[in-house]
Amino acid sequence: AALPTRAQVAEIAVRTNVPNIGIDSLDVLVNRGGKNLPWTMAAVIDEFDTVEVRHIDGRAWRVEIELSQTAPRKISCGGDLESGSTWKVKTITNLNNWN
Repeated sequence: AALPTRAQVAEIAVRTNVPNIGIDSLDVLVNRGGKNLPWTMAAVIDEFDTVEVRHIDGRAWRVEIELSQTAPRKISCGGDLESGSTWKVKTITNLNNWN
């Protein structure tokens, strides 16, 4: 929950597609202008759509995500329908080992 939403989506995608990943085995970096930055820097970055997820054993994945519109829905029980959006994974690419 400490990661920005886009970074969470990327990490979940890797965990879903790669079996047996330990809870503390991954590091998530955002890619901005071809440079990987720690996710803590994401707070100062408005836009990024590529995330690199690294495993402690040297494996790595580049995850491309995009914002997708959702059907209108109620945000609260008594509320009106509101349009929404969600982040979706476009691609997951295996990278050469990072270490």
